[in-house]
Amino acid sequence: MRRFQWGLLVLMPFLLQAAEPAAGQDQTIVPPAGDYRVADLLLKTTVGKGGDLWLRGATRNGRIPVPSALSVRDIVGEWVIEAGSMRGNFPLTGAGTATRSGEPTKNISLKATIAADGTVSGTWSVEDQPGGEITGTVRTEAELQKTNAFTTKSDWPCWSGPTTSMAATPCGLKIVEDFHKDARLVWRSEELVPQGPGGSLNYPHLALSSRTNGGGSSLIVAEGRVIVNYYQPAGDVMMAGPVYDRGAKPEEYTPGTPDEYLAYASKKAGVEISPYMREKWLAKADDVVVCMDAVTGKTLWKNVFAQKSMNQPSHKGGAVNNTPCAGGGRVFAMGPGGVLHGIELATGKVLWERTGMSAEKVQPWSGARNMCTAPIYADGTLVLPDHGSTLTGIDPATGKDLWQLKGKGYRFQVPAKWSHQGREYVLSMFQTGGSKGAMNASAACIEAKTGKILWEVVLPPNPSKGVIVHGDTMYVVSDDGFQSQQDRSKAKCTAFHLDLTKAEQLWQTATPDANEHPVAACNGRYVVVKGSHKESHLLDAATGKLLASYQGDTGGNECHAAMIEDTVILSRDGSHSHSDMDILGGTPETFGKLLCTWDQPHPQTTSYHNKYMTWPLVEGRIFMRGKDGVYCYDLRKTP
Repeated sequence: MRRFQWGLLVLMPFLLQAAEPAAGQDQTIVPPAGDYRVADLLLKTTVGKGGDLWLRGATRNGRIPVPSALSVRDIVGEWVIEAGSMRGNFPLTGAGTATRSGEPTKNISLKATIAADGTVSGTWSVEDQPGGEITGTVRTEAELQKTNAFTTKSDWPCWSGPTTSMAATPCGLKIVEDFHKDARLVWRSEELVPQGPGGSLNYPHLALSSRTNGGGSSLIVAEGRVIVNYYQPAGDVMMAGPVYDRGAKPEEYTPGTPDEYLAYASKKAGVEISPYMREKWLAKADDVVVCMDAVTGKTLWKNVFAQKSMNQPSHKGGAVNNTPCAGGGRVFAMGPGGVLHGIELATGKVLWERTGMSAEKVQPWSGARNMCTAPIYADGTLVLPDHGSTLTGIDPATGKDLWQLKGKGYRFQVPAKWSHQGREYVLSMFQTGGSKGAMNASAACIEAKTGKILWEVVLPPNPSKGVIVHGDTMYVVSDDGFQSQQDRSKAKCTAFHLDLTKAEQLWQTATPDANEHPVAACNGRYVVVKGSHKESHLLDAATGKLLASYQGDTGGNECHAAMIEDTVILSRDGSHSHSDMDILGGTPETFGKLLCTWDQPHPQTTSYHNKYMTWPLVEGRIFMRGKDGVYCYDLRKTP
């Protein structure tokens, strides 16, 4: 039985207050010191449907607020850790699942003791019904520093990983085979992070029962720190224009303003209008950048840029990927309003701000889904795509332009970084003709510091949304033109050998069923091409020889592959809020057999369409956004 996924808010009261700045007031928040502890509880259940409940959180003062299903800022209860005991009282609502009309709101009560070794035992109940047993642990910051310490300087500093190839830096570790059984949750972040847009406000009536989204930014990891970029509705100005209810019959509802729609929907559902329903139609949003410790999950600093962006709650969320990047001791993050910030990684100090950096010019509630690229840091230069066709090279210290190339970007790609002879170069895909389903494209090699184009190469017709690089080889997946999801027989993977004067085709291998959206993954020895529905492929990186195929219907929108040590992770779906994964071996002998399917025991989220959310893989750990925070799992095999 699948366990009910339930994650709880871990935001301190002082952070809650600081996250609500006055209009136009930016803030850098550095939490005060405190007795930081992480709790991980399993509430074994005998009531309801869906199995056991997970209860997770972190605290500096012993109090852990609980958010409602409408917004991570709507606090409806708390649980408290005091010395050797624990207690709590809060509504029985799952993450993202509000109490429906006609259903009484019931509260959970819990009471437990904490042993000297951090072991938790106790009981819980739901008003007049018995609940069950509580088991789990409470761990101190010192314990986490000891058991979860990082011993290398491995990073995942941008959307596609350390070498922009969807592969972790190898650390010589053994990875568990059964993630479902042996992947160990280390922490759930102190900071609350809202869900990605998958499934949010597909139908407007979901405003009455779903959490406000914050965009589909991926996490990055740099210098032992995890960074996430999101937005949250702000201000008091509502969006203009009619709201349509896709689920209502014409005779039931006439499109109207957001407030008119909420009045209709709340009356129909028999629920009271909440500010956290109404916030979903606010016109403006704060850009928020949070930095947390990778070992413990505690918040190190948080920047709130007041009303610098639009709110974008259109069909499943428009601003789907504004993943930041890190380099040179700095973080660079842009919100859906096109405001770019340079931030000091160690302190959160804002170094500079640039406006108008997005060509998208999306208006609130536009339905656009084109904000699907992200910056990279190469050779001491920030390289920023503008969500259109222009690349800009920026001085990371000042935020000033170094160069600009029009027509050398593509709005659905993230540029790759090629390291060669001690220098780093940018590989950018750009469209040269055709349209969706039959695109012609090339790739350019660009000198990062100057913007000089060293060479261009024509890519196979209809390539996937970007290229990857490992060593001196560039890889691209293509399908020679539009094909249906049922017939992708012409798909192929092509490798190009790179030097400073040209790119020459090294090999090309048929990869039937290759998904049209994701890039390949490569760790230098092998290339993984993710299938759409029928099969995925393992190729020899040097020769292109097909070494093994995995037969499995694991495809969906933006399903993709990643690699860590000798393990392959196949994401089943990058769009619809489910981050389930198929885990395979990463060698020719092990690739064809499914090791396990991992359905993570946290409230899951994803991005939505065109550019998927990636999960940093660093020294045997995986960092994942959930619907209510960030989660760190340890994948290392214990002796």
